[in-house]
Amino acid sequence: GLNSPFVVQNYDRREQLKGQRDRLKLQLDERERTCNTIRSHRSVSAEELQTIEEAKLQNTEPSERAATVLNQLVTWRKNNVARQRQLQVIAAASAQIVKLTLPVKPDGYVDSPDVLRPEYEKLNAEVLGLVKFIASFEGDVGECPTCGTEVSVLQSKLVEAGVRLPIATELKDKNVLRYDASKQYNLDKTEYDQQFTTITDRQQQAQRTLSDLPKDENTNVDEKELQSKIDTQLTLASGIAEYKQVLFNHDQELARLGGSIDEMTKQLVALDKSVVELPAYTEEQRNAASGNVAGWERADLRRREADLQLTAAHANLKQGEQQLTQAEQVEIEARLLRDWASHGRTMREIVHKDGAPRFVAQRNLQRLQVGMNEFLEMFDTNYRVTADEGLSFMASFTSGSNQSAARLS
Repeated sequence: GLNSPFVVQNYDRREQLKGQRDRLKLQLDERERTCNTIRSHRSVSAEELQTIEEAKLQNTEPSERAATVLNQLVTWRKNNVARQRQLQVIAAASAQIVKLTLPVKPDGYVDSPDVLRPEYEKLNAEVLGLVKFIASFEGDVGECPTCGTEVSVLQSKLVEAGVRLPIATELKDKNVLRYDASKQYNLDKTEYDQQFTTITDRQQQAQRTLSDLPKDENTNVDEKELQSKIDTQLTLASGIAEYKQVLFNHDQELARLGGSIDEMTKQLVALDKSVVELPAYTEEQRNAASGNVAGWERADLRRREADLQLTAAHANLKQGEQQLTQAEQVEIEARLLRDWASHGRTMREIVHKDGAPRFVAQRNLQRLQVGMNEFLEMFDTNYRVTADEGLSFMASFTSGSNQSAARLS
């Protein structure tokens, strides 16, 4: 007949491999469905990426133009502001020039007032001489105090001096006024020229700066629309980067799943091969073989139980023999102890405390203790004796318990 254990083992192994194969096939199918889903998502993402890239390409030139205009707009506005500033400087200078008043030359003006000084000094000296001359004849003066000439002789000169003095004084004052007026005019003219020069220099500098600036540009543009084109381009670029990352992630996952599918396919082929190599026993054959194996196992169990019972019986027998030996040993020890107890009573009578000092009795008991323990050790007993203060012996067992030696049978 069939080898029952072999049939059961191979049938169960074959069913186990088939189960592993079926579960692996389910996992493999699930992985392939996942791959198909990822491929579908990747295809959609790739189409959307292409759409975004086309939109970005179409918006490239408009966004670049918008960026150029916006960048230039800043410069244009700066230039326009600079132009307005220079125009304001020119206008302000023109207004200041209009407000300037050119000094009017006074009558008798001379370019260099110092040329009038000799005339002034001459007139001043004359006036001083006339004043002094006229003053010298005031009062009752009969002659000139300087030259001693009589007043009557100098009377005509005195009259002439009186006439000449106001004329000379007026000439001197006019000379002073002419001098002061010419000098003040020169100061005013110098200040006027300085202010005029400063203003015209500033105006001319502003005109040169204005001529160096670019022409006035039209900055009236829709900045929001221009910025919108630039923002759209940035958004499209960001979207392209995101979709490329999505495609990369899809490719990475497909590569990982592809490797897993390849490995699972190899395992599936190996499992199919292992299933085919095993004998194809039927379930009925397996059940019949299993019944045989169960019978053999029950018989084996009964045999092992009998072996255990036999081993236990041998152990009980050995234990009984050990207990019998221990009982015989206890009997021998009991007889020995009774003999020593009798000997102890005799010795106690000899060394009774009424007949001898207590320390003598105690010493004798200690000597007796040594001899008794030598005998107990010789017979390998499980206790030893010790003399106590009551002039008797205590038995100390190896288990740790103590009792009076007189109580031992």
